[in-house]
Amino acid sequence: MERLERMEANPTSSTTTTKIPPGLTALVRHTYRSLTDLQWQFQPENKFRSNQNEKVTQAVIGAIKDAEPHWGISQVRRACNRVFESYKASNKQDLKGTKEDIKRRKTLTSRRDRLFKKRVKVGQRILSPEDWVYLCGADANFISDEDSDEDKTSYKFASPKWRAARLSGIMKTCQKALDSNRKKAIEPRSNRTHLERNVT
Repeated sequence: MERLERMEANPTSSTTTTKIPPGLTALVRHTYRSLTDLQWQFQPENKFRSNQNEKVTQAVIGAIKDAEPHWGISQVRRACNRVFESYKASNKQDLKGTKEDIKRRKTLTSRRDRLFKKRVKVGQRILSPEDWVYLCGADANFISDEDSDEDKTSYKFASPKWRAARLSGIMKTCQKALDSNRKKAIEPRSNRTHLERNVT
């Protein structure tokens, strides 16, 4: 009896040593999902014992005790802790994915800018004045993702379907000049060799 009282007073004390009854975690998760109002949402960025998460935990415990009173408060709390940790891990994974996506987009943007500037620079030497002005009227957004992928010693690229045929031809001419300069070790030059492929 005294041990049970201590568990109720300090519900996390035996979390790591006492198994959660089968089905209780699923019941807690289902009950939590039924609390659709934002005020009843866990905050995975905070600790389990934070004010908001404690309020949510008490709401879940109350709902489960009303529906199935045979569950002990400490049992339900441990199940709530497990569900919270699951949401916390999922939230970390989502944030990691978001950061990686942002980093990848920034890298692609940087590569596009760098490659476009090189094409403009080499184009000034090899293009007709009209074609060079036409190229300068574009920007780095006209460089496809494949064009800007410089992670390998050689890489394939495909002209975007939406890019004008004239601009694609000018880009191709400039890129060939950059690839040629690379072999001659003169600037401006490409970092890698381009291998053209057809757009499917």
